[in-house]
Amino acid sequence: MMSIEYIQSQSRKAARESQKAGKGPLVIEPYMLNDLDMLTEDLSRIPFLGDRTPKGWRKIDTLFVDSSGFGAEYEPAMTFRQFAMTVMRNGAGKAYSIAQAGQFQVYINVFQPTGGAK
Repeated sequence: MMSIEYIQSQSRKAARESQKAGKGPLVIEPYMLNDLDMLTEDLSRIPFLGDRTPKGWRKIDTLFVDSSGFGAEYEPAMTFRQFAMTVMRNGAGKAYSIAQAGQFQVYINVFQPTGGAK
Protein backbone atom coordinates (compact mmCIF):
# COMPACT_ATOMS: atom_id res chain seq x y z
CA MET A 1 0.00 0.00 0.00
CA MET A 2 1.21 3.48 -0.84
CA SER A 3 1.38 6.13 1.85
CA ILE A 4 -0.28 9.49 1.29
CA GLU A 5 3.15 11.11 1.57
CA TYR A 6 4.45 8.96 -1.29
CA ILE A 7 1.38 9.65 -3.44
CA GLN A 8 1.75 13.40 -2.84
CA SER A 9 5.48 13.34 -3.60
CA GLN A 10 4.79 11.52 -6.89
CA SER A 11 2.15 14.14 -7.74
CA ARG A 12 4.63 16.98 -7.10
CA LYS A 13 7.26 15.19 -9.19
CA ALA A 14 4.78 14.71 -12.06
CA ALA A 15 3.84 18.40 -11.88
CA ARG A 16 7.48 19.49 -12.15
CA GLU A 17 8.32 17.06 -14.95
CA SER A 18 5.18 17.78 -16.97
CA GLN A 19 5.73 21.52 -16.72
CA LYS A 20 9.35 21.15 -17.80
CA ALA A 21 8.26 18.98 -20.76
CA GLY A 22 5.44 21.37 -21.67
CA LYS A 23 2.74 18.69 -21.33
CA GLY A 24 -0.89 19.66 -21.13
CA PRO A 25 -4.10 17.82 -20.30
CA LEU A 26 -5.94 15.50 -22.71
CA VAL A 27 -8.42 17.71 -24.57
CA ILE A 28 -11.68 16.05 -25.56
CA GLU A 29 -12.43 16.70 -29.21
CA PRO A 30 -15.95 16.32 -30.68
CA TYR A 31 -15.01 13.22 -32.73
CA MET A 32 -13.97 11.42 -29.51
CA LEU A 33 -17.54 11.53 -28.25
CA ASN A 34 -19.02 9.58 -31.18
CA ASP A 35 -18.25 6.15 -29.79
CA LEU A 36 -17.88 5.00 -26.18
CA ASP A 37 -15.27 2.38 -27.10
CA MET A 38 -13.19 4.97 -28.96
CA LEU A 39 -13.52 7.38 -26.05
CA THR A 40 -12.35 4.81 -23.49
CA GLU A 41 -9.29 4.13 -25.63
CA ASP A 42 -8.55 7.87 -25.81
CA LEU A 43 -9.06 8.25 -22.07
CA SER A 44 -6.40 5.64 -21.40
CA ARG A 45 -3.88 8.30 -22.55
CA ILE A 46 -4.69 10.87 -19.86
CA PRO A 47 -1.36 12.43 -18.83
CA PHE A 48 -0.12 12.56 -15.24
CA LEU A 49 0.37 16.28 -14.62
CA GLY A 50 0.15 16.10 -10.85
CA ASP A 51 -1.93 18.79 -9.20
CA ARG A 52 -0.80 21.39 -11.74
CA THR A 53 -3.18 23.62 -13.65
CA PRO A 54 -1.58 24.36 -17.02
CA LYS A 55 -1.59 27.89 -18.39
CA GLY A 56 -4.77 28.64 -20.29
CA TRP A 57 -6.89 26.23 -18.26
CA ARG A 58 -9.04 26.49 -15.16
CA LYS A 59 -9.71 23.47 -12.94
CA ILE A 60 -13.45 22.98 -12.55
CA ASP A 61 -13.70 19.57 -10.91
CA THR A 62 -11.79 16.58 -9.57
CA LEU A 63 -13.07 13.04 -10.13
CA PHE A 64 -12.22 9.91 -8.13
CA VAL A 65 -11.82 6.97 -10.53
CA ASP A 66 -10.98 3.28 -10.12
CA SER A 67 -7.85 2.42 -12.12
CA SER A 68 -7.72 -1.29 -11.34
CA GLY A 69 -10.61 -2.34 -13.56
CA PHE A 70 -12.15 -4.28 -10.68
CA GLY A 71 -14.23 -1.51 -9.07
CA ALA A 72 -17.99 -1.81 -8.78
CA GLU A 73 -20.53 0.87 -9.61
CA TYR A 74 -21.66 1.18 -5.99
CA GLU A 75 -18.15 1.97 -4.68
CA PRO A 76 -16.95 5.55 -4.03
CA ALA A 77 -14.52 5.56 -6.98
CA MET A 78 -16.19 5.72 -10.40
CA THR A 79 -15.68 2.74 -12.62
CA PHE A 80 -13.87 3.53 -15.87
CA ARG A 81 -17.19 3.21 -17.71
CA GLN A 82 -18.86 5.67 -15.32
CA PHE A 83 -15.94 8.03 -15.85
CA ALA A 84 -16.24 7.74 -19.64
CA MET A 85 -19.97 8.49 -19.41
CA THR A 86 -19.20 11.57 -17.29
CA VAL A 87 -16.71 12.74 -19.92
CA MET A 88 -19.39 12.28 -22.60
CA ARG A 89 -21.86 14.35 -20.55
CA ASN A 90 -19.23 17.06 -19.99
CA GLY A 91 -18.79 17.31 -23.75
CA ALA A 92 -16.05 18.46 -26.05
CA GLY A 93 -13.62 21.19 -25.09
CA LYS A 94 -13.00 20.00 -21.54
CA ALA A 95 -9.61 18.53 -20.68
CA TYR A 96 -8.41 15.91 -18.19
CA SER A 97 -5.22 15.04 -16.35
CA ILE A 98 -4.26 12.70 -13.53
CA ALA A 99 -3.64 14.67 -10.35
CA GLN A 100 -2.80 11.81 -7.98
CA ALA A 101 -2.37 8.09 -8.53
CA GLY A 102 -2.65 5.46 -5.85
CA GLN A 103 -2.44 1.71 -6.21
CA PHE A 104 -6.06 1.22 -7.29
CA GLN A 105 -7.59 4.68 -7.78
CA VAL A 106 -6.70 8.01 -9.36
CA TYR A 107 -7.87 11.57 -8.91
CA ILE A 108 -8.51 13.19 -12.27
CA ASN A 109 -8.67 16.96 -12.71
CA VAL A 110 -11.21 18.40 -15.13
CA PHE A 111 -10.33 21.66 -16.88
CA GLN A 112 -12.01 24.17 -19.11
CA PRO A 113 -10.13 26.65 -21.27
CA THR A 114 -9.69 30.23 -20.10
CA GLY A 115 -8.82 31.57 -23.53
CA GLY A 116 -5.08 30.97 -23.74
CA ALA A 117 -5.10 27.16 -23.68
CA LYS A 118 -2.56 25.26 -25.75
